[in-house]
Amino acid sequence: MTGEDRMSLLAMLEASREDLVRAVDGLGEEEALAKPPSGWSAVDCVEHLVLTERAIRERIRAQAALAAGVPEGFDSAKAEFLLKVVPARRGRAVAPPHLAPSGRFASLADAAAAFQSERQTTLDYIRDTPDDLHLCGTEHFVFKMLDGHQWMVLLASHTTRHANQILELRDGSHQSPRNSTL
Repeated sequence: MTGEDRMSLLAMLEASREDLVRAVDGLGEEEALAKPPSGWSAVDCVEHLVLTERAIRERIRAQAALAAGVPEGFDSAKAEFLLKVVPARRGRAVAPPHLAPSGRFASLADAAAAFQSERQTTLDYIRDTPDDLHLCGTEHFVFKMLDGHQWMVLLASHTTRHANQILELRDGSHQSPRNSTL
């Protein structure tokens, strides 16, 4: 992974963390726990981000340890696609059961603190890893084969997607068909 790749990932991950911080800033607990008729509350969204952050980071760490080379079926253009499509929330996706929220956090403050901790661990990994994230990868259930770098781009885009979902919940523009669980 080049220094430019590393700096780019760090900037994306930091920016998406700030997107989430802005989305939940000033949100009261009652509002944060309120669920739309067919969707997730703000706390649910943050819980999902906590679970996803850890799962993706650890999956990429494990794949990087194998040092298997460029993944077969890899498409180098997917990073730009992910940056464009994932945050836009134009389609609905269903999270895998192990990444779905289950009420682990009693408050938005607890969920946000857990997210901050997980994101910091991810940032530390990206900052310090000797691994070339372009040389490892694994399949995503929607986007198919992604290399480790693209998984990190997805992680940042996914955080922004759910920050946008929380903003929709806050301003009342949330609509069930757009309620994403990706």
